[in-house]
Amino acid sequence: MAKTSGVPFQGTKEQEKQLREKLAELKDVQGGLMPALQEAQAIYGYLPKEVQIIIAEVMGVSLEEVYGVVSFYAQFTIVPKGKYKIGVCLGTACYENTSFSYSSSLLFHNFMNSHSINLIHLIKFI
Repeated sequence: MAKTSGVPFQGTKEQEKQLREKLAELKDVQGGLMPALQEAQAIYGYLPKEVQIIIAEVMGVSLEEVYGVVSFYAQFTIVPKGKYKIGVCLGTACYENTSFSYSSSLLFHNFMNSHSINLIHLIKFI
């Protein structure tokens, strides 16, 4: 898998039980992989490798097939969403008023900071 979030997976037993119940309903449904992935993402908020492995095992398909669908469709994400959303205007008027330099500075600071992975995954730029 090419891209990982760098954030440790923190799924609960309750989430796994809920996922396995949904997958059992969809296992024999033709074209059930897509709804299975949608259900899994609704439960976990994203589709980490650990969840994709469960889906592949229960649905009787390869992990490569699961990842192929996940990486093809924009509705699926393998990276958890940030806890906070920050919107930065990049229009011409905002650009002239330095919003671009603020967003660039924030990103640069986060990547240069030794704890950047913790901070960058709390924030989703929109």
